[in-house]
Amino acid sequence: MHTALWGGSAMNRFSAVSVLTVLALAGVASAQSFTVSHGATDCFSLSSIDPLPTPSDGLLTHLGSPPLRVYDELGVDKGFADTFSGLPSGIVSASLDIVVKPAGFGHNDSFNIRFANASGVLVGPSYGQYFGPGNGNTTWLMQPATATWWGFNYSDVCGYTITMDLANMPGTGANLLPTINGLGFFDVWMQDDTAIDSMTLRYQVPAPGSAALLALGGLVAARRRRR
Repeated sequence: MHTALWGGSAMNRFSAVSVLTVLALAGVASAQSFTVSHGATDCFSLSSIDPLPTPSDGLLTHLGSPPLRVYDELGVDKGFADTFSGLPSGIVSASLDIVVKPAGFGHNDSFNIRFANASGVLVGPSYGQYFGPGNGNTTWLMQPATATWWGFNYSDVCGYTITMDLANMPGTGANLLPTINGLGFFDVWMQDDTAIDSMTLRYQVPAPGSAALLALGGLVAARRRRR
């Protein structure tokens, strides 16, 4: 029965490409989703203490000794640093939500993703984008694009949520997933009159067994080509 099913006339109705497509879709459908939260999305509330940022030693070495803020902290002239570490290889999609608001003249502040090794040396591509138009730049994270990023004209106490596709970063289209998969971490650095409420990383990896399904599809396709 097994030989007849895959080698008989029924198999002729399907191309090798169709088999691979079905199996690939099965793998995607069974992908596992994970969420990693830093800080707490609580409208910058000071009534509860958020977990502290955990920037890597390498990131701190790279930055030197700038004054740093914690989650929910308002005020000016303080940067922000944190690291998402212990990430698996094989991430197929990922997004990062940041909840931020200007605490002063933040129109020339920037948001950055970097990869600093234990010695503080950058070992991967760096991403950076300004929140507002304060540096003569033509693209920025704050929307609508006509708005400035100044604390005194920003009324939303809960902040502004910016969602970034880590495979297609806003403004540049950079794909950071290969580097994240290779290193297992990424660093966040933000300047310096912008407050941050929380960050949420969402990512997907293939479910156990999906790789085996794709390998089986390859074997079936190879067998079909030989017939």
